Amino acid sequence: MASPIHIYIDGEQVRVPRRRLSGADLRALVSPPADTIWLDVPDAQDRPVAPDQVIELEDGIRFFTDRSRTIYLDKVPYEVRSAVISETDLRALPTPPIGPERGVWKDIPDDIDDPLASGELVRVTDGDRFFTKLLPQREIHIVVNGRRKTVTNRAVSYEQVVAIAFPDGPIGENVTYSVVYSKAVAPKPEGTLAEGSQVTVKDGTRFNVTPTDKS
Repeated sequence: MASPIHIYIDGEQVRVPRRRLSGADLRALVSPPADTIWLDVPDAQDRPVAPDQVIELEDGIRFFTDRSRTIYLDKVPYEVRSAVISETDLRALPTPPIGPERGVWKDIPDDIDDPLASGELVRVTDGDRFFTKLLPQREIHIVVNGRRKTVTNRAVSYEQVVAIAFPDGPIGENVTYSVVYSKAVAPKPEGTLAEGSQVTVKDGTRFNVTPTDKS
């Protein structure tokens, strides 16, 4: 009789009695049962396992599911239904969302030197903890109407860009400005900046500011 082997589902070790299990069998190994399960493929996209698909199991093979799990961000619990979450989605969990002036870290002992990169994907298991803190100010070089400028804030506002482009006007109740940007931080690296809004910049972000007379 074959000896049992150990697999991992959502980071938890599970002892299975045989080496061939269907997707339905695998989903039933967790509580509550998962609706969907994926095979973790190293350095490639994870593959969904259909209910009737039979998998040849090896000791240590890993799977992830869509079952609900609780993670913590700045000590506040949030329920998510994914084994992978992006840095962008983590920022959107609180109300209001986390601003660009703060970085997001996964709480891993002895591994907190660098925040998650913008849009970075990270695997999560039940109970994982994340925290935020202010990022140190640094000089960021942007280009406004073809001229290289320096800012120290990652979130640059419409009003700030207009003041950089036209520090002495034109001004007046009939004057408005069109602000178009590119090469900004994802998830919206290019677009039009509206009055009262802001965009997260990086070295090389470009702005084109054009005054318009409404009269």
